[in-house]
Amino acid sequence: MKAGVTKGFVLLTVLFFLQLLAFMSLQSLMNISLTTRINGDAWLHELNLRTAGKILREVESNFLQREHCSIPVTPAEELAKNPLSWWMAHSCSGNLAGIQYHYVVEFLGEAICTLIRKNENNHLVMAEYYRITLLYWPERDREAAILLQSTWVRAGREASPCQPYHLVLSGRQMWRQIR
Repeated sequence: MKAGVTKGFVLLTVLFFLQLLAFMSLQSLMNISLTTRINGDAWLHELNLRTAGKILREVESNFLQREHCSIPVTPAEELAKNPLSWWMAHSCSGNLAGIQYHYVVEFLGEAICTLIRKNENNHLVMAEYYRITLLYWPERDREAAILLQSTWVRAGREASPCQPYHLVLSGRQMWRQIR
């Protein structure tokens, strides 16, 4: 009789450990699944961010031709709160390889003592600062909207005497992701 109880106890112990290993395997598979989903979302966000950056570069290279896209200087937080309907009514839009986007341009002003060297003859002109805000709203994932801003400098009018002055290069000065 004692041998039968021992065999039953060993069987229960083996079954308990098999159940424990099955539970641990299931937990590992669930962790792997969650990690894969998180990595997929991060990868998709990175892909959308790179696409938005490419579109921003395209807009920056052509924004001087579209003066009607100008709006008064607006805090970034306000622009981020605006719905898509506002962007459709107040911004310029474009389509790059089937991707719809919207953007606005804000004139930040001239910097009197910030100069740009216009040519190799040391001809100096004042710098004009602009802020370009791009809304990239992927069609397949409306939750993944990306809002990018860049500050752009271009040559302005003839420089007036100013001391001390500092030189800047025309083009993008900085960019940031708002959302």
